[in-house]
Amino acid sequence: MDNPAPEPENFRKVKHTNQLETYFYPGLFMDEHMNYTWKDINIGHVQVKVHGRHGSESATYAETGQVVWPASEMLSHYLLHHSHLVQSRSVLELGAGVGLPGLVAAKLTKEPSSVVLTDQSEVVLELLQKNTEANFTGDTESAGCRAVNFFFFEYHCLQLWKTNDKQRSSPEPMIFNHHLGEVFNTSYKEEDGPKCALLDWGVDLEEFKKTHGTFDLIIGADIIYWMEQEGMAEPLFQTVSMLLSKKADAMFLLCHHVRSAEMVQSIRDIASKFNLLCAEVGKDDLPAACSDILSNVPLQLLTFTPKDADIII
Repeated sequence: MDNPAPEPENFRKVKHTNQLETYFYPGLFMDEHMNYTWKDINIGHVQVKVHGRHGSESATYAETGQVVWPASEMLSHYLLHHSHLVQSRSVLELGAGVGLPGLVAAKLTKEPSSVVLTDQSEVVLELLQKNTEANFTGDTESAGCRAVNFFFFEYHCLQLWKTNDKQRSSPEPMIFNHHLGEVFNTSYKEEDGPKCALLDWGVDLEEFKKTHGTFDLIIGADIIYWMEQEGMAEPLFQTVSMLLSKKADAMFLLCHHVRSAEMVQSIRDIASKFNLLCAEVGKDDLPAACSDILSNVPLQLLTFTPKDADIII
């Protein structure tokens, strides 16, 4: 049996006041040993190249954003069988991690640039960008990002650049928006594929909206974990409420593990505060492939629509 990956350096030295701080300490989203592999994941006829931790590799809290979780597969299959949800529509993935559902959505539409994949971790965002480039440029050898942190005029910037085997005298030109933490490599044609952006729920939403607009479909896979995360659920639905378009068929799709009935009810109650009506997608309405997904905890797919709108699936 493989030994689990060691905890991030200094993890035990950090004093956490509650469970949330322990689970969401930024170092938890890093795999310092970079034990990633490429894998082709097939969602029906759609194949997605994913760089992350797969198979027998032990996933710990340190790699929560670098693993393809069952909820991501279920959501991806649902999008495949309801492709009208992404056709000619703008799509936003929240807490994308390696980005499987968002990449599937981008491959199902003729306008993949209408898809924006987001995560709140800069480390995970690097991996997400690498997967995006691999699926929309076909380059898995050199696709990727390297992060260098530095201070400039009193704010902390993140500069990324594409690396390959050839030595370069200087980084390729960048466009950097320090308000949103977005980095675009100008050598990669942005219009050719989905965008990647840093998004911390409930933070700088007006700035994000000015840059990316609103979205007809917002998706999230296993982005709420414990009852103690009620403090995160509110910023989540605040973000959804702010970024969901005003179209009659606009929708937020949330696929998650049902860890407790109380948690599901809490999600419904918080969504209602933001004028969002929650409904469960019944098992009979799920693609047959979903029954083959292995999960120790039951999976559930929820839809959220404005209370004055009709659910269209």
